[in-house]
Amino acid sequence: GIKVWLNGTEVHANPAARPVARASDKVNVPFRQGRNLLVLKVTQGTGEWGACLRPTHPDGTPMTDLVIAE
Repeated sequence: GIKVWLNGTEVHANPAARPVARASDKVNVPFRQGRNLLVLKVTQGTGEWGACLRPTHPDGTPMTDLVIAE
């Protein structure tokens, strides 16, 4: 399962037990200009865990100007 917060607001939750796979969940979120804080909480029952993130503009093009820091 996964929960996602953007700038302190929960924007997505899906308690599904499943392996990580690209595009399993698609969520529209309102990024603001400048710095944004994105937090992912991944739940794990058994096996390995993981998460994927592919930020795009509303038209589906990649956000190439996005800087991601861990």
